[in-house]
Amino acid sequence: MKLLVLENGSKNFGGVRALNDVSFVLEAGERRAIIGPNGAGKTTLFNLLSGMLRPSTGRILFLGKDITKMPAYQRAVLGLARTYQITNLFFSLTVQENVLLSLQAMNTFKFSFLRPLTSDKHLLPRAQSLLEPWDMWDKRDIEVRNLSYGDQRQLEIILALSQNPKLLLLDEPTSGLSSAETTTMVSMIEALPRDITVLFIEHDMDTAFRLAKQVMVLHLGKVLTLGSPEEVKSHTQVQKIYLGEE
Repeated sequence: MKLLVLENGSKNFGGVRALNDVSFVLEAGERRAIIGPNGAGKTTLFNLLSGMLRPSTGRILFLGKDITKMPAYQRAVLGLARTYQITNLFFSLTVQENVLLSLQAMNTFKFSFLRPLTSDKHLLPRAQSLLEPWDMWDKRDIEVRNLSYGDQRQLEIILALSQNPKLLLLDEPTSGLSSAETTTMVSMIEALPRDITVLFIEHDMDTAFRLAKQVMVLHLGKVLTLGSPEEVKSHTQVQKIYLGEE
C-alpha cells in the first residue's frame, strides 16, 4: 500500500533551488534511509513532508489524501510524526510531564490550560507504557535538562510514538551520540512496531545500511539513486560523491 507519495517536489529559497523535482513512493511498513552530503536537500525534504515548509512545486499525498497545503498539526493528527536533528523538548519539565503534554495534544481536552498535567489520571498508564520499554520509567521525575543527551534523543522518539504515528520521520537520530548511545538508539529503532513506517535521515553509513531495506541518495537537491544497501554501496556515483572513493 502506498503510504506517502511525493510528486515532482521542488523548493526554492530565493534564487537557490534546494530541492529539484523529487518524486518517490513510500510503502506502508517500509524502513528507508535518506543519505547524501551536506546541502543535498535532506532536511528541506523533511520540512516539506512534515509541513514546516510548503513546496514551490509538486504535490504530497499521505494515505491517499493531498496534504500539500495542510499545516503540520493537521498532518500529525493524520498520523505523521517527526523528530528533529536538534533535540526539541521541554527541558524544564520532567520526563513524564513531557510525555503527558504530548498525549494531551492528541486529545479533545488539550485546550484546558488551567488544569494541571497530573489531573489527567487516565493518561498516566499510557505514559508508563511508552516509557517502560525503553528503561525511561524510572527516570520519569527527572527534569529533561538533567538527562544524558542519549536519553533526550530517546525521549524525543517516545514523544513521537505517543501520537500513534503511521509514518515516523527521524532526522539524524544518531547525530551527536556516543558509540554506546548509538547502539542503544539503533536497537530502539529496530524494535519499533512494524506497522509504523520509518523514513530517516542518517549521516552514519553503517547505521543507515543496517536499519534500512531501501536507501535513497540525494545530491544537489535531486534523487541520485534508490535501492537496497548493497546496490547503493556499489553505485559508482555514490562512491565518488558521497563515500569519497575515486
